[in-house]
Amino acid sequence: MVVVIITILRNITMAGLSKLFGTLIMSVPWAEDSDTTKVYVTLLGMADKNGKVDACLRAVSNTARLSDEQCKKSLENLKQPKYNEPAQITEIPEGWQIAKFKEIWGIEREIRRREYLRIKQADYRQEGGKK
Repeated sequence: MVVVIITILRNITMAGLSKLFGTLIMSVPWAEDSDTTKVYVTLLGMADKNGKVDACLRAVSNTARLSDEQCKKSLENLKQPKYNEPAQITEIPEGWQIAKFKEIWGIEREIRRREYLRIKQADYRQEGGKK
């Protein structure tokens, strides 16, 4: 049974993986109502590496555990520029595009790379610089 589950999990391709930076709680979507914030975080989780969410309204509303009407209202909120900031999402034929996703993802990649290099350097020093 366990082997079957592990095999199934290995074959699943995840649509998206997003680190939620602490700055999210100071962002425009966080200042919205709780449903809109929930939809935005759901979109982050559903996004591919380019910030594209290839899903219909029903898929987003089911994932966010909201009604279609609540989800549609929240998506409309996210499509509107607010507080001198551009819209958080753009509607595209296949679903939605998260604004500034590549910029945010690039920051995350840089942070992970720095951490990786820090650990490698510490290992190198601990081994006395011999490799």
